[in-house]
Amino acid sequence: MSPAARRALLESVVVTVTLAVWIVVVEWAGSVLPAVASLAGALVALGFLAAPLLMARLGRADGDPYGATPGQAIGSLGLGLVVSVVVLLPFALGYDVVAREIWGQRRFAGVGLPSPGLEYQGTPAPAEPPAQGALLTVWERRGGLIVRNEGSVALELRPDCAACPVRRLLPGGSDQLLGPAAASFAVRGPEGAVAPEQIRRGRYRVAADANPVQAPASLGWLLLLLLDQLIVVALPEEALFRGWMLGRLRAAMPPSRQLFGVPFGAAHVLSAALFALVHLAATPAPHRLLVFFPGLLFAWLAERSRHFAAPVLHHALSNVTLQGLGRLYG
Repeated sequence: MSPAARRALLESVVVTVTLAVWIVVVEWAGSVLPAVASLAGALVALGFLAAPLLMARLGRADGDPYGATPGQAIGSLGLGLVVSVVVLLPFALGYDVVAREIWGQRRFAGVGLPSPGLEYQGTPAPAEPPAQGALLTVWERRGGLIVRNEGSVALELRPDCAACPVRRLLPGGSDQLLGPAAASFAVRGPEGAVAPEQIRRGRYRVAADANPVQAPASLGWLLLLLLDQLIVVALPEEALFRGWMLGRLRAAMPPSRQLFGVPFGAAHVLSAALFALVHLAATPAPHRLLVFFPGLLFAWLAERSRHFAAPVLHHALSNVTLQGLGRLYG
């Protein structure tokens, strides 16, 4: 490996490790500070977007730090859409086979596509302590919501429907709200209405926007999920790994082979490997390393279109498809 290649690889590793530490810090801060929890995704995204600009200021970027070739965006988006159709349809069929034959799940036995929103999705881990000041935790379960009293005083849940009885929750107790009762309900304690920030929702215990809680199930979350995946997840990650990093590594390690007519080499593989490693920061589990393989496809798309728009679109659509499929099986 040439000195230039070693420098480029070292810079890529240092940036990846730095961002991994940043993710851990943000996750920890979100677990103790409610304000940070609601902004965690944006803070991580800013870190990924800032890194290429910083490296460019330090003279450690080749071309546009985000990997955007002028005039290539529309064609790159078109390529990303075509590849998504070609790849994700067979993926959905394969997911069906694996879910039923290997995982023992049944079709349409999951929570289903209608949801009260992204904030309610995911069950809080039992081992996690309740967020500071939280009195009630609410999360989605098929057909309704689970509510759990996290405080030391009894709470009353008053659904906004004439036929729905008032629910009383003792400290540590839980209940399930179904139908109209789950769509809108007020939370009251011994001293009156509970403050919205004392009501936490979903896996990440995001503070409620208001009390009464409004949580009608719909498909609107899919659009919000797509926007979230495009802006907060795919764009920042692709700007770093298929923008700055791939450009930096490729300049130092020019590809000598082709893959389906596209130059492809060590730079593409290394950017995919570091992309997989950074995913361990948020979830330190071996299966997270499997994103190495889609990372190779993202790198191929960036090389083929000479723009990071194609991997951004395919990355976002892949994540949305995976999350949607996961809700259909159980």
